Amino acid sequence: MSKQYDLSRREPDIQVVDVDLTGDRCLVLAHYVHEGVLLEEKTCRSVLRYAAQLWGYTVKLLEIEAATDKTLKTYESASEGK
Repeated sequence: MSKQYDLSRREPDIQVVDVDLTGDRCLVLAHYVHEGVLLEEKTCRSVLRYAAQLWGYTVKLLEIEAATDKTLKTYESASEGK
């Protein structure tokens, strides 16, 4: 029952895992999936669009199973091309 009050179980674990500063400047984020809970696709695409506007270049988001490091899903924003 105490798990329902643990913020780390309710908030998505999204981290910057890579950025190509010398090439296409693509920013790569990873969402570490716990207990099979993926991000909602519509919201994810909207957030990626805004992140790409802020970053100015392509942003990718990988949904990775935390226990196995297996990539479950990949999202990519359109390039802003600065």
